[in-house]
Amino acid sequence: MTRLLFLQVGRETKRVAFPSDALNQEALSKLFRDRFPRLASSNGPLSIQIRDPSVGIFYSLETLSDIRDKAVLRVRVPG
Repeated sequence: MTRLLFLQVGRETKRVAFPSDALNQEALSKLFRDRFPRLASSNGPLSIQIRDPSVGIFYSLETLSDIRDKAVLRVRVPG
């Protein structure tokens, strides 16, 4: 099964299709780095947040099972 994800860094948003069976923290970090070249130089896992659609706020992604189809994920970058 493939999930549609919306990835945000700053004001830029990218839409991607991602296989559910490949979903893990390392794969998500790689996906962000591939889509947003300015993140390529950062090392280690990224601090990824997910938007709760019922209240419209972002919180730290701790459980990958929270990621549903059409989820909005973001990485905050300083500066």
